[in-house]
Order: sequence, then structure tokens, then C-alpha cells
Amino acid sequence: MRRTLGGSLLSLGLLLLGPAGCLAPTPAAPLHETTWLAEAIGGEGITPGVQSTLRVDSDGRASGSAACNRFTGSATITGTEVSFGPLATTRRMCPPDVMDQEDRYLSALAAARRFVHEDETLRLRDERDVDVVRFIVTDAPE
Repeated sequence: MRRTLGGSLLSLGLLLLGPAGCLAPTPAAPLHETTWLAEAIGGEGITPGVQSTLRVDSDGRASGSAACNRFTGSATITGTEVSFGPLATTRRMCPPDVMDQEDRYLSALAAARRFVHEDETLRLRDERDVDVVRFIVTDAPE
């Protein structure tokens, strides 16, 4: 069963059947309402000074900077499964290295199937369970 992030649902927490057969609340997804800064895309580093970010709001809206252009779209999260799309972007042109990072980043978001959250790090993984993007928490304004 898939759910799109919803404000009231997440603020109350999801209910899951616990191991002892009791219902227990589960906290909101760790990537919710946090701005994440990409550190690596597809195992490659980031172009110095170029930021690719991600933010998922409580209503399931995904947004951020792809590198050159801004993007917005939807995110669907079920447990540790995640999918994005469709994503709309602005249409600015930037230097080739920035556009390359943007292309890699948007492709990585499209390939994401699950996430792993560890402390201040978020990793998006593809269907083969390989990291497609590694993020850290950032205070950068969206």
C-alpha cells in the first residue's frame, strides 16, 4: 500500500503492528521537513561550489536545487521506500560541469527506490540497492 506524505497523517505518526501484536506509533520519515545537501551522486563527487539539494514537505511536495535549476514535484514514501516524480525544472543554462551534475542528480532521483537514514546522513538507493545519492543535513535556505 502506498501513501503520499500528508500533513495530518505524518504529524500523528503512522501506526504499525508491533512484534508483540500491539499497535505503536512510528515517527515521520527522517527526510521529511529537512533540507538535504548532496555530497555524492552515483559514487562521484560534487562540482566544487555547486549545490544539489532536496526537501520533502509534509504534503509530499519535493523541491530543491538540481545544481543549475530549481525543481519541484512529488515524493511518495512507504516505510523506507521512496519514489519521486514527475519533477518539473526551470530551464536555465549553466556551464557544462554544472549541467552534468544536474543531469546526474535528476537521474539519481528518478532511480531512487528506498532510503537509508543514519544520523545526519541520508542515502537514496536504487532497485539494486546501490547508493545513487548521499546527502548531509544543511541549513541552506531553499
